[in-house]
Amino acid sequence: MSNDNRLALGDAFPAAFKAQAAQTQALWKRAEEIGVGRDLIELVFVRCSQINGCAFCLDVHVREGLKAGLSTQKLSVTAAWREAGDVYSEQEHAALALAEIACAPARVPFTMEEQAHAREVLGDDAAALLSWAAICINGWNRMHALSATPVGG
Repeated sequence: MSNDNRLALGDAFPAAFKAQAAQTQALWKRAEEIGVGRDLIELVFVRCSQINGCAFCLDVHVREGLKAGLSTQKLSVTAAWREAGDVYSEQEHAALALAEIACAPARVPFTMEEQAHAREVLGDDAAALLSWAAICINGWNRMHALSATPVGG
């Protein structure tokens, strides 16, 4: 798709873009308050962006994940995290499960056991935060996909 055909949704509706950005800022603030590391949130952002096929967000959040301390190994096998053995910690497994649940809300009734396990591993505050992180990045993924935001731009 050429740039001539793009509808940059953030430019077309700046108040909605600003509200989405405020949600992201609220996530970072809450993460700091409850001690959830940026690395875990970036891992959620990467997995959701993979599922949603958002190249722009993948580019951003893989780089941010590296800055936050995620290894290239973790980032390179995120799409196959269930098969990656002990590459991921128990907390990372729980966060990735929550990411997938948030990307497929119609399947939530079938994933209640997995969600309950994530709550046990992470605690309710972190599980809620990471669920909100997945919800938030889903919005960004859709906005960038519909805007045809180019990678790097």
